[in-house]
Amino acid sequence: PSSARGVLSLSRQKPHSLSVARGTRDTLGCSGELRSLTSSTMLQRHLATAQEGASEESDPARDAELMERAASIVTDDVKRELLENGYVVLRGLVSQELCDAARRDINRAIAANANNDVMKSDLCPVDDLQEANLKDMKVPSVQNLYSHSIIPFVLQLLVGPIVQGRVRKGGQVALRWPGEHCGPNYLVRPGWEEGWHIDGIGTPDKKTWGDVDQFTALVGVMLSETKQELSGELALYPGSHRVLSKYFEEEGGASFVSSRRVSSLHKTLTLCEPLCSSFAAFDLALSEGMAGLRRHINAHRPLGPPVHILGKPGDVVIANYIVGHRALPNRSPDIRYSVYFRVHSQAWREENGPQWAQRRRHRPPAMFDPWHDWQPLKDFMRGEEELCQATALSREEAEMKETS
Repeated sequence: PSSARGVLSLSRQKPHSLSVARGTRDTLGCSGELRSLTSSTMLQRHLATAQEGASEESDPARDAELMERAASIVTDDVKRELLENGYVVLRGLVSQELCDAARRDINRAIAANANNDVMKSDLCPVDDLQEANLKDMKVPSVQNLYSHSIIPFVLQLLVGPIVQGRVRKGGQVALRWPGEHCGPNYLVRPGWEEGWHIDGIGTPDKKTWGDVDQFTALVGVMLSETKQELSGELALYPGSHRVLSKYFEEEGGASFVSSRRVSSLHKTLTLCEPLCSSFAAFDLALSEGMAGLRRHINAHRPLGPPVHILGKPGDVVIANYIVGHRALPNRSPDIRYSVYFRVHSQAWREENGPQWAQRRRHRPPAMFDPWHDWQPLKDFMRGEEELCQATALSREEAEMKETS
């Protein structure tokens, strides 16, 4: 099913300044070789790759149409915003029909399990809507938000081939209840801006403790409208992907080394080449979890102010793994509904084989360079650099002619 609104717009939040002025690109009128990513040949290549992960019921003609639509969505400005902020918001990417179907089943699950346990964000039913883990909700309507929408085609143009392919077997249903993260009388506690996190850095009660459960991109689908701030919406920290990746690459002070996690850390990092020099940075994350990492960053490399992601059902957030984010307090009278999918680039399988998920969760090189696994974006950046160089050379030649 196609998008109900079918119109792309970037985040409704205040625009962020991009690293390269858009006006420069818009007035150059460049085409041809430096814009090869939008050529029909490249689209055909992306389509062929996408179809490798398609289901048996896949319709090649429909796939071609969706890939063409995805190319019209993934504009140069979208790529620049993603590179600058670490995330981008695409409006109306999932149809109202798919959103309604997922929300209907989620509400049925709440009604069927009206007890204290279900009133948490980590529990929810699957299949027959009875007793299930919310972080891997396998109700078809939840899966279809990804598998039956244009999302896989958009990701193909940003990340490249996805290990999970076109069909997902689950998604994290994230409900934020009225009063969640609030104090008495629904008041918001001070300092909430510092409560960000990145996914996959465990706590002692999680099975991932002592590892980093890393992935490539976080994809969030909004299922309910959020009109006002502090309604349980997602908050993202623009540019935090640069701050955090630089920290992991550079930080190595001995004051943060904890000997009790040295062996676990060494075992993880020796699987990567080159061997990580940021021993202390990873050790802090592995030994003290998100609390230790957040405490250090807030004290020494504070992130900028977060952006509140307001929107309507069907709006989609695509964020780099290492972007700081959090769910905000919900002072509204309504539940906030969202579903999250976490995707891995093909690089995970290429380095680890078919059992990539069991062999290793952690790839430090992709934390040092946030776009390490986003090949189409890397190609785009290279094209931008070539364009800048060509433009500078052209201006220099023009100036020389004027002075001669």
